[in-house]
Amino acid sequence: ELGLLPTMRAVQNTRLIALDATWYFSSQSKNIHCPNCSCIQHADGKTTHFHSAITPVIVSPGHAQVVPLRPEFIMPQDGHAKQDCEIAAAKRWLAAHATRYHTGNDTLLGDDLYAHQPFCRQVLLHGFHFLFTCKPASHPHLSQWVEALVPGRDLHSLTLRTKGKSNRWERHVHRWAHAVPLTDADDALKVNWCDVTVTDDARKLLYHNAWITDWAITDDDVAGWVSAGRARWKIENENSNVLKTKGYHLEHNFGHGQEHLSSLLATMNLLAFALHTFLELADADYQLIRTTVGARRTFFEHLRALTTYLHFENWTRLMDFMMRGLEIGPHALGQNAEQEHRKQRTREERDDSVSATLALTPSSHPDLAAPAGHDNLVAGRRVRSDEIDQARDGRLVHAGGMGLAAVCDVLVAASGVNFCLSE
Repeated sequence: ELGLLPTMRAVQNTRLIALDATWYFSSQSKNIHCPNCSCIQHADGKTTHFHSAITPVIVSPGHAQVVPLRPEFIMPQDGHAKQDCEIAAAKRWLAAHATRYHTGNDTLLGDDLYAHQPFCRQVLLHGFHFLFTCKPASHPHLSQWVEALVPGRDLHSLTLRTKGKSNRWERHVHRWAHAVPLTDADDALKVNWCDVTVTDDARKLLYHNAWITDWAITDDDVAGWVSAGRARWKIENENSNVLKTKGYHLEHNFGHGQEHLSSLLATMNLLAFALHTFLELADADYQLIRTTVGARRTFFEHLRALTTYLHFENWTRLMDFMMRGLEIGPHALGQNAEQEHRKQRTREERDDSVSATLALTPSSHPDLAAPAGHDNLVAGRRVRSDEIDQARDGRLVHAGGMGLAAVCDVLVAASGVNFCLSE
């Protein structure tokens, strides 16, 4: 509704969804495991039991944040003798959520594990595009095919000179080819291939990687596809790494239970991360507090301390309380604001003094009654009769926003007594 997701679209206006698996529980104890655990047998005879899940996220080359989507847990499936794996879980995620997340122009990102024909076909069958990392070591036939292509005719190239993150000039050499067989089989899926080699001015290698995709690649968008492929790392850095090292403690053993407890606790952790991500994208108060407090861990410590001892009716009240304590946002006190605050305090103190004086009304002190024939002209100011009546009835206690001098004038007209108010 806020229009945030459209701004995260990448080259060819496609939405990038990165897939990757991460552990959220592990143990080598003989007593802590369940039927849903995966396991690794080590050479020394020990066994590591663990739980993991595919945690898809929407990524974008121009955005630091990632948007979490529904996970798919990796666990033994009914009727399957083999241990569950990441690719099988990714296929289940597609079958379960393709309709939910399909917008007509979506591209799945994944590491080299996903760049294999069966999964690529599944992606296409569900109406998605793909852009997967493709390593020469795991795709020898494809790599040999590419190297045999004629440069300039079948193997295209584009060199760009641009400034990198360190503000130093880099040389980006892009290459791409179309209709390359993914395997050496007769029914091999034909894919489009691209790679990039990044060097500095001294031709020192800084980065190299390659991808396969079903998108057609041209010299106008090859750099965009490379940027989209490199954005895959965000699922590791901005998702898995944040969940494990920035205060969520995803890999901490909060509890294993007999069957589903660890998965439930991991789901709650992912929901918290999703909520914080949307607040970081859409809530101005949250953004301001996070910027002021700094590290995510520090913010969590503040939340934990406040909610331990105080009750807040809702999230807005909590954010307002924190901004008030930090003196930011609507509660910011700059130098001029501080001076105005002190002046306001002085005015309030004077008003309190006047209110105390006004408590001496004619109803409680008949000797303060106005003398007959009073002309109601005090200090050059004509006092209205309704002000005099209010003063006599004791109803001028709050002074109705009147200045201090005006209040004194009314008192004089009402009682004929001169009040001397000192500061």
